[in-house]
Amino acid sequence: MYKILLTDDEILEREGLKIIIKEVLNSQVLFKEANSGKEAIRLSDAFEPHIIFMDIKMPGLNGIEASQYIKNKHPDIIIIILSAYDDFQLAQQAIRLGVNDYILKPPKPTEINLILHKYIKQINSRDAFSKTVEPFPPCEEKDSTEIQKHSSIQIVLDYIDNNLGDNMPLEDAAKLLNVSPSYFSRLFKKEMGVKFITYTTNRKIEKAKAWLETTDMPILNIALELGFKEANYFSKVFRKLEGITPTEYRKRNSKLPL
Repeated sequence: MYKILLTDDEILEREGLKIIIKEVLNSQVLFKEANSGKEAIRLSDAFEPHIIFMDIKMPGLNGIEASQYIKNKHPDIIIIILSAYDDFQLAQQAIRLGVNDYILKPPKPTEINLILHKYIKQINSRDAFSKTVEPFPPCEEKDSTEIQKHSSIQIVLDYIDNNLGDNMPLEDAAKLLNVSPSYFSRLFKKEMGVKFITYTTNRKIEKAKAWLETTDMPILNIALELGFKEANYFSKVFRKLEGITPTEYRKRNSKLPL
């Protein structure tokens, strides 16, 4: 039986996460809930969870502070930070403190599935839990090595998607995972099949296409929202990838009523 502690000051957030986890683990899970960092610390001693899902922004002791205390006392407890705030500095701080993963709210079921497979496999490998923890159904899509790499890269992918206008440099992405820029560059190319800068540009253009199809936002505004300093340069990049200008794309693909 896997013991999971859900820490969030919003009960609806805890309930939503509980539903997703139950769908993955079925009856193999025992939950406890905390609505503050202080309560999470108390339950980490009393409940001894295998995994803690920890919100960052809570009254009083926040998730980062609570995680630091718990990791110092219980280094084997897996802590996964959740935050609605696209804050690179918070993510970097959390990882430096030893937090195992950082995901944005609302969490996607596929992402929770991936993370649970990754860490349940780690739990099952520990001698301390070998007699008390039931085997977890194998992930059919990826082996454990692929899952671990993908989960690390996913932290960066989520940040990129939620901050397309920030023009995140490769060096900052590497810092997010506490690896060197050269290693991160090789890992990213191997996992994603394209260079980091190519991926970020493609994501910007995909977002631009969605806005062109569903909104009447001016081309200049779209360019600025996506981190392009000039509309002309944005149009040049767009045309290079799509074969037509943003204006032509909108005329052909707009879903707005005439």
